[in-house]
This record gives sequence, structure tokens and C-alpha cells, in this order.
Amino acid sequence: MKTLTSQLLAFVDKSGSRKNVRLLRTYLLVFAAMVIGYTMIFHMLMEMEGKKHSLITGMYWTLTVMSTLGFGDITFNSDIGRAFSMIVLMSGVVFLLVVLPFTFIEFFYAPWIRMQEEARAPRKLRGDIRGHVIITHHDPVMSALIRKLDQYHHRYVVIVTEVDDALKLHDEGVDVLVGSPDLPEVYEAARVDSAAMVVSTGSDQMNTTVAFTVRELS
Repeated sequence: MKTLTSQLLAFVDKSGSRKNVRLLRTYLLVFAAMVIGYTMIFHMLMEMEGKKHSLITGMYWTLTVMSTLGFGDITFNSDIGRAFSMIVLMSGVVFLLVVLPFTFIEFFYAPWIRMQEEARAPRKLRGDIRGHVIITHHDPVMSALIRKLDQYHHRYVVIVTEVDDALKLHDEGVDVLVGSPDLPEVYEAARVDSAAMVVSTGSDQMNTTVAFTVRELS
């Protein structure tokens, strides 16, 4: 089983995932800039009221107000200070309670779950499988053939183009391989050189393409 670190690296290596990670990084940079800016304004307004606080205290106040915790141990006495507190509070509500969950789910969590789902759909047969039947399309006729193959304990694999369809069949107990039935590399992944038969029930053009592709490889 893959470790969490290797899964994260695989996720980051994907082009679409790299874009999502960049968006999250941009979000974090904007958030850090907001915290730093609010902290500086906090110190300026506190000095106007004759109060001095450390840098950590300023960041502590900013984060507690933005996160709506608001312990109330540090407060402003002036109207401008209270108005600033309201601005920090409202921006924190929007940025942390609305934008952050949407950004994380949309650009990180959902693609991560999608990658985990796609990993369940095989893209290559094991090297020890031989004498199997390769089926290029899944239809009612092939469903009947699959039942017979299962009945006689004969190995087979169905080539499925869409990942969602492959996952659905996989969950139903059908041996699948994700790929396009007109690509040579898919048949190499299906170990056509050691297969007993290739069954194609597509269109005449597709069947011809499959026949020539298989003959070229085996």
C-alpha cells in the first residue's frame, strides 16, 4: 500500500493538481498579508490610544478577531478602533469561514478524493496473467460472455474508456482496465501478447482498428 507521503507526491506531480496547489499557496500568501497588515494597523491604533503591545500580541488579537473567537481580553476604546475591529471581523468571516472551506474543498480535497478513486481503476495487468480474454467493449452480449467466463473460472479483462464507468464495473466485480480500445499501449498494458483471445463488438471501423492494432502487437 502506498504511503501518505508517496500519495501526496503523486498528487502534486499532476499538472492539474500543481495548479490547485498554486491556488492554495496564493490563498495562504494573501491570508498572511492580511494578518500582517491588520497587525500593523492594530499597533498604530493602540499607540494612538496610549497602549503598547508586542508583535505576538498584535498577531494574537488579529487571529482571534478574524476567526470570530474574540476573547475580549484586548479591546479598543476609540470609535476608530472599534470600526477597525468590525472590518477585521467581517473580513475574517468571509475569508476564513466562506472562502477557505470552498477553496480547500474545490481545489484540494475534491481532486485528492478523485485521484484516490481513479487509483482504484487498474491501468495494467499483472505480469503473471496469461491465457486471458481481452474484451474491448462492455455491452449486453459481453455481459453474457463475462458470466460464462466467470462460470468456468477463465480470466478476462474489459477495456473501459471512462474512469467512472470503470469504477462502477469494478465495484460490481468485473475485471476492468482503463484505456481507449484503439491505442496500442492499452493492449500492451492488457498483455495482449499472452492473451488467448481479443473480443471486439464495436463499430466496423473500431473493430478493424482493434484487429490491426492487435496483429501489430501480437
